[in-house]
Amino acid sequence: MDDWIGFTPREKYILNAYRDRDLLNSSRYITLELIYIIPSMLFVSFYFLEQNATWVFVGYFLLLLRLYLITRETLLFLRPFRSIFAKYEAKIKELKEVVEAQQPPAS
Repeated sequence: MDDWIGFTPREKYILNAYRDRDLLNSSRYITLELIYIIPSMLFVSFYFLEQNATWVFVGYFLLLLRLYLITRETLLFLRPFRSIFAKYEAKIKELKEVVEAQQPPAS
């Protein structure tokens, strides 16, 4: 369907990922976040139990790692998203002009 717009393979990959209902499942994203949050909280609680600051640093490191991964993923997808929207807008404008050209002039 999107071949007539001229998407790159990366853009097609992104579009297909958003069309797949299994990939858009919110519980999948929540689980991914909890994989980082729960151990971080566990390490911070170890600090309170053992009074060893190393545990706090490990907990914060996990949160910073997740922040880094989210930022990196956002930057990787930013350019293809811009390109996808620009191509869709250009195609919509082109189709709109075709439809307007086919309509008889209003008198």
